[in-house]
Amino acid sequence: MKPHRVLVGCSLLAVLLAGCRHETQQERFTREFREKQTSRVATAKLQTALYRHLSDSQMMAVNTKDGLGLGIRPDKLDLRVGEPLKLHLAYEDIAARGPISATTCQGWSISDEDVLTGLTVAGAVRFSCSNDDLLRDDPRLLNRGELKTAEVSTADAGIAFHHPGTYILMASWQSYHPRDGLLQIGDDYSLLGSNPVLITVR
Repeated sequence: MKPHRVLVGCSLLAVLLAGCRHETQQERFTREFREKQTSRVATAKLQTALYRHLSDSQMMAVNTKDGLGLGIRPDKLDLRVGEPLKLHLAYEDIAARGPISATTCQGWSISDEDVLTGLTVAGAVRFSCSNDDLLRDDPRLLNRGELKTAEVSTADAGIAFHHPGTYILMASWQSYHPRDGLLQIGDDYSLLGSNPVLITVR
């Protein structure tokens, strides 16, 4: 047998033997996690670039659920360790089924996910909210078609970036239909997540 044929035969045998090896459960979990994270980071990167150039009204049109719109835009994409991130938040009752509460004392949160580890931290955030608006059955209504905005910070939600890395941030809005009466609680309507934001902490 010629030397080059021996080399080809050995190479084929090595490939076949490698192909017969089954990945362990841990290896499969690691591979699937990495594939999922790669896809999510790519999506967040595209969304971050897109939303930086959209107006508040355009953000509402792009990210809607059950007649509600929600979007966020960061003031920067690179942070220092320990530095909070400021977010411009916009939301609107575009065409909800029934009235939506206007309170900003409850139902709002910010979350961040460490891309490397998948660890997620979330915290409630209050904005444009007085100390008299603590009840969940607040009867004030969010006027349909009236776009609202607020400036919030990850520090408001108790979120801090203690080490360098890449993070995916989102805001969430748990809206509800308010009811009349002190002992009644409004019905949950929709939980709406914002567009994802990809940031780097150095």
